[in-house]
Amino acid sequence: VPELREPLATVLSDLECVHDRLIRKPLVPVHGAPHMRQWLDDGGRLGLIDFDRFALGEPELDLATFLAELDTESDRRLPMTDLEAAAVAGFEDNGVGLDPARLALYRAHKRLAKVTRTACSLRADGDQRAGRHLRGVEAALLGACS
Repeated sequence: VPELREPLATVLSDLECVHDRLIRKPLVPVHGAPHMRQWLDDGGRLGLIDFDRFALGEPELDLATFLAELDTESDRRLPMTDLEAAAVAGFEDNGVGLDPARLALYRAHKRLAKVTRTACSLRADGDQRAGRHLRGVEAALLGACS
């Protein structure tokens, strides 16, 4: 999509800048793909299934994966900001320290993947939808490298 070339170049530059500023931290056990359909709810407790991508990694990637999926849910009962705050609190309540810059970086990567999928779709409005998603990535990175 030619009209997205310039904003995409800016986003990629911002992503590189944020990445370069990150401080290395120890890897911890992560699920690897905590999508919504991999959560079990018995009414009082949550549990994860399907550990085929279990590895050492960064918890921010797991959280970004989960939040990216929530972003696309149309039947949410709570605002996204409330869901995000609850998810972050859940990690932190269990002793998992999260780096906000790292989380923003991974969320931007997830959104950028959606831009790519949307731009490659065969829908007539794919270009416009990809542009909207790219603006979401830009907004997520706004000021990250100032």
